[in-house]
Amino acid sequence: MLRTLCRLVCCAAALALAQAHPAAQAQEPAAVIPPPSAAVSESTTKIIERPVAPTPLLSGQQLYLMGEFNQAIEQYTASLRGTADDAAVYAGIARADMKLNKTSDAFAAAWEAVQIDPFLASAHAALGEVYLRQAQLFDAQTQFLFPFKQGQQDARSYLGLERIYLASFNFKRAKVAIDKARALDPNDPEISADWLNTRPVPERIQAMETLLAAAPGFYGREALDDIRHDLAVLQDSVRHPERTCTLAAQGDRNEIQLVSAGDSDHRSPLLALEVGVNGVNSRLVAATGNAEIVISGKIAKKAHIEPIVRTENEGLGSQNPPESYVGFVRSLKIGTMEFRDCYVTVDEHVAPNSFYDYFEGSFDLAYFRDYLVDLNMPRARLVLSSLPQRPADDAEAQQMNATDPDAAKFHDRYVAPEMSQWTPMYAFARRLAIPAQVNASPPELFDISTAAQTNILEVEFARQWSTLTSDPPTGPPPFSISSMHLPAMAAPRVFGANGRISALFTGPVTWKFSGLSFAAPWETAMNLSSVNNRDGIDLDGILGFATLHNLRLTLDFRDGLIHFDNTLSYTLR
Repeated sequence: MLRTLCRLVCCAAALALAQAHPAAQAQEPAAVIPPPSAAVSESTTKIIERPVAPTPLLSGQQLYLMGEFNQAIEQYTASLRGTADDAAVYAGIARADMKLNKTSDAFAAAWEAVQIDPFLASAHAALGEVYLRQAQLFDAQTQFLFPFKQGQQDARSYLGLERIYLASFNFKRAKVAIDKARALDPNDPEISADWLNTRPVPERIQAMETLLAAAPGFYGREALDDIRHDLAVLQDSVRHPERTCTLAAQGDRNEIQLVSAGDSDHRSPLLALEVGVNGVNSRLVAATGNAEIVISGKIAKKAHIEPIVRTENEGLGSQNPPESYVGFVRSLKIGTMEFRDCYVTVDEHVAPNSFYDYFEGSFDLAYFRDYLVDLNMPRARLVLSSLPQRPADDAEAQQMNATDPDAAKFHDRYVAPEMSQWTPMYAFARRLAIPAQVNASPPELFDISTAAQTNILEVEFARQWSTLTSDPPTGPPPFSISSMHLPAMAAPRVFGANGRISALFTGPVTWKFSGLSFAAPWETAMNLSSVNNRDGIDLDGILGFATLHNLRLTLDFRDGLIHFDNTLSYTLR
């Protein structure tokens, strides 16, 4: 798992390569689990295994598992013969291209595989993986389900379904799907990694230790660093089982007044929670989507945060990332509420003009996942109330529990009757996304972030659906709320966790999402490939504070639902 999303400050996915019907992309993928394959009879004749002479195809597969993706493509290409067998070769090429973040090449190879053999399960699975990378969930699920409709069983198709189910908060279905994937192919490293995430902590620790001892080439340096990081935190959690970041018992409703995220020298329109970090007062930006609590080095030093393990905190920006570590905090007090015994990320020695050069940290509101989170942005107020009660498991869920005892610990997305018109959110790595349209574009998925001060469009998407210029806009600033502003950042510049970011600017843009419409004379456009590659999903931009400050957001982090209420008649831009 990759550690941290960038936190964008001032002015705060690759071009979709196969456009699907707009209505299809906005549609919630149906939660379908293909039936299990028929049991193999004990009397089935066993085939005697014989040594297989290496071929370019087998050599390509081995190179892929060794992490030699360029060499794998060369071997795969050498095995092309102009026959139906080429479909499997192109599927292998597509997966290797995906590892190299060559999404366009991967799509071309996967598409070729399906054209050569329309009934090959691995070809459809490879094409589904490309669609999933492009955040085209409906098209991806269609490809993953194809083999099962033909009576075939395919491990990679189950893996793809598991990832769609995770993204759409269908955790029970995801658990069943990954179990089926591993039963079919326990040697696939990606299947094994996802499966291990569902296992008890001691089993995960043992698997991580074994993997790091072997240091397989399939995992790059960054992935191995992430595994070492996760292993250190898991080992610490075993030594200290009390470190669960539990919220002290509270009533059914809690109200928190939010404040400006900046200090007297750097006023900011971003909203923050006043948090006592081990008794030290701080203002942590109210964030959605990065799934963690981040503390600046200055606050961490005052609060005597206990370091656990050094980690990397890569984000957007042209300067070096901050030096970071995971630490332990005894108390995080917010009003009358208190989180106890939490792991937090500490960013120290940050680049000038980066997020933590201006702010004391961020607090992801997903930590209130046991509550319905009412974030009234215009009134700077946060209200926590009870979530709708889940109904008893239906017959389908009971059947899943019967076939997989572990599935009883997991739940699928529940949409209460009063939430039937709410917008579904999708989770990718540590980003939350919702469908939105920009000008005449079809609905695409955009990161939604209350900690990103502006809206941002991925540069290739912006080039397709608007106009682009490198000249700073001469119109009004991104937004204006009373006297809150950052004088040092009034110019159209963009900063992330790694400092300044190169940006372009668009022409007029109209946003449409969740039945709302907002117009802006210009938006910021930038290359988001670094975060898209890191998280393995090509989102087309970020809906940030510039738009969200107009709205009252009600979030259900348990089931991945959000409601927008345009309660005040602000005029954007």
